[in-house]
Amino acid sequence: MIKRVLAVFLTISLFISCLPCISVFALSLDKDYELINLNVESVAKGSEGKTISISWKNPDTPIDSIKIYDITGEEEILITDSVTTTPLSYVCYYVENLINLTVYDFKVSVLFEDNVKRDYFVSAAPSAGTNESLLSDGKWGFSYARYDAQSFYPAVFYNVLKDSSFDGGAAIKIVSNIENKKNGNYSILKCAFPNLEEGKKYNVKIRYLTLMRN
Repeated sequence: MIKRVLAVFLTISLFISCLPCISVFALSLDKDYELINLNVESVAKGSEGKTISISWKNPDTPIDSIKIYDITGEEEILITDSVTTTPLSYVCYYVENLINLTVYDFKVSVLFEDNVKRDYFVSAAPSAGTNESLLSDGKWGFSYARYDAQSFYPAVFYNVLKDSSFDGGAAIKIVSNIENKKNGNYSILKCAFPNLEEGKKYNVKIRYLTLMRN
């Protein structure tokens, strides 16, 4: 039987994030003091939007405190100082009740136990309908399932990378900073092969590389 559709099932925890208007600037000179995989995205419950996620993995260096500020206006506004400081922990903080299509600027301020301080700056604009696919070549698509209507979409970002160095000229980049799954939340990534010949045998190879800094 000819397989016309390849589906890769990814079960992960919590919420979804996807929006092009995203930027990350990290002021850090030493990887021992860097937040790992710092990522900012627009996320949604249903198609409502209005929420931004800021996520990362803590470094192994002991941390005294982590604070997140809204620096969109003229004054810095403290959003939270209750972020986990456990070394190598995964962190995902959600800033809710924002205005869609408005760009917000945030500062993540990290004070280490040896009094070294590092500031990280992220920007994003929340948007309704952020569960829509950003895969653009027509072959790829994905869908989501949530535990309930109040749950965010799974925290995965898919992107098609086209480069002649890849087998087939393209690869899928998948980003998530969430360690543990939440039952009932998952995403399905599909790749379609529409031009296969009837009765001909095809072989499909899946190659993947995981990049996780400790």
